[in-house]
Amino acid sequence: MVVSIILLIFNLIFFFVPQAITIDERSLGESLAKNLDFIISRFPTFIVVILIACVLLAFIPLIEFAFDFVYFTGKYISIIFTLVFLIPFIEILKTKAYINKFDLLKF
Repeated sequence: MVVSIILLIFNLIFFFVPQAITIDERSLGESLAKNLDFIISRFPTFIVVILIACVLLAFIPLIEFAFDFVYFTGKYISIIFTLVFLIPFIEILKTKAYINKFDLLKF
């Protein structure tokens, strides 16, 4: 349990780093600072992204169970669904949340 909490905290520190690197065109150190600044300044947005990602990831075992119940291919279908649809969707969601910090891009 302690290891899981430590890994969660460690992963949250790097949550928006890819977006900070690509959008802000900063180095890794500056991107870490931008990531933490974004999380602190836009905490409700951060929580919404985390909740949406958790809800979507919670459906993966259901998909796996549904296909295992009928065709015994659940682990393959769930990994394909996760890698092809879910992970890109979460990254796009994170990018949209990160890019909304710029006032020029708000409609």
